Amino acid sequence: MVMGLDPSKQAVDIRQKTGYVPESHHFYRWMRVGEILRFTGSFYPTWDDALAGEFLERLSLDPAKRMSELSRGMVAKVALICALAHRPEFVILDEPTGGLDPVVRREFLESLVHFAGEEGRTILISSHRLDDVERVADCVAFLVEGQLRLIEDLEVLKQNTHRVEMVFQTAAPESFDLAGLVCSSREGRTLNAVVRGNERQIQSVLQERHPSARVELLPMTIQEIFIAISG
Repeated sequence: MVMGLDPSKQAVDIRQKTGYVPESHHFYRWMRVGEILRFTGSFYPTWDDALAGEFLERLSLDPAKRMSELSRGMVAKVALICALAHRPEFVILDEPTGGLDPVVRREFLESLVHFAGEEGRTILISSHRLDDVERVADCVAFLVEGQLRLIEDLEVLKQNTHRVEMVFQTAAPESFDLAGLVCSSREGRTLNAVVRGNERQIQSVLQERHPSARVELLPMTIQEIFIAISG
């Protein structure tokens, strides 16, 4: 079910309520930006010309420019306007910032955050750019080889996932067992692990078990967490 609707029976209704930005864009290159927006708007009863105009100004797009004259970043901006100007309830973005330079990526993501905040919409981003996801997402899901490994609020995930570094006075132990352990490795006197759970509890347990070891818990980025969980 999508927004309470059955895709096999109400596909058109779902599409009219959904905005979509694909990884590859297929616009009529001979059309001007303004013509593309009017053409796209004709498919949506809820299309808002005023909102499209606001996005044109915000993203510094010239409606008189032909699509063939635009850079890849500018084409991505046009695709974003086409996806958002009909005020969809649900927005799907497939690798939306792939190939964009850092400045355009920032503008693109800021526009998404502004739209989500102003309109209160749900936005689903599918991306390998986990640094971008970390900047804008409220909730993340990890897919590994088609299997859903994790779905969790972003801040909760970051607060409850830690990189543990332990330095022993002698060689690190051959085996390491701890509640919430995701993975571990040892090298000489140092043991590194990724552990999920409450930071104080983890610290307390480790210091109790290994009183002579130096224990440090370090924060992790979303990319580091994904690599650890995906194995």
